[in-house]
This record gives sequence, C-alpha cells and structure tokens, in this order.
Amino acid sequence: MESFFSQQISNSAIQSRIDKAILPKWPGGNASPIDSLITVKIPAGTKIYIGEISSQGNFYVGGGQQIVMPKFWTIEGLQILNVRPLK
Repeated sequence: MESFFSQQISNSAIQSRIDKAILPKWPGGNASPIDSLITVKIPAGTKIYIGEISSQGNFYVGGGQQIVMPKFWTIEGLQILNVRPLK
C-alpha cells in the first residue's frame, strides 16, 4: 500500500482535493476523508518516488508533484513533526 505526500501545503480540504486530485471516494468505493495536515521528516536514504499528480477529472485538477512512499508507517526513523486540522 502506497501513501502519497506533497511538499506544497494546502490551507483547506477542498484545496487539497483540487490541487492533489483527491476524490471523495475512489473508484473501488473507499472513502478518502481529509481532515488533517501532517508534517513529517523523512530519514536520509529513504526510497521515495516523485511524480506528477494526475487529474481525476472534473475539478480534481492535480498537476503538481507528489511523493509516494510504500508503507511509510514502517520506515524506521520517520518523524511526525506536526499535525493540524484542515477545514
């Protein structure tokens, strides 16, 4: 399972959905709630993948960069620096 991150900070859940092309529900039916902005520090040497965010149609535009990390919760030394609510 991959997790997706961005270096660009969104100020609201709706802005995240537009800029990062996050559908309210994915094609498989799973919900994608957005309620928090989490800042993490990734340890040096961690394998990450950087690519363009693809549009999901309608106003889910995408286009910026995203960082993909498989199973980020298993990465030794990954630090959660801050968690704040998104409105």
